[in-house]
Amino acid sequence: MLDVEWKRHEPEYMKVCVYENGSDRPDKQDDHYRGRTEMNTDLLTTGDLGLTLRQPTVKDAGRYACEVNSKEAWRYKRVWLTVKGEL
Repeated sequence: MLDVEWKRHEPEYMKVCVYENGSDRPDKQDDHYRGRTEMNTDLLTTGDLGLTLRQPTVKDAGRYACEVNSKEAWRYKRVWLTVKGEL
């Protein structure tokens, strides 16, 4: 089984998206992101662990991390999100 957590670490810590035991877990994500995130539902087949964030605002800018846990391994990757303006 593969568990994936997207978190924002800066400017403040928030759980952005949680996928565990084969399903999305919106009850575990911060209210700020609820209803605005989406991950590929076929993670094991595609290997795509990317996150789609709908309607980003300047408040969403910061350092994010993707944490992947499985029986075989633990992986962690950080990315920076910059939002230059709003529509």
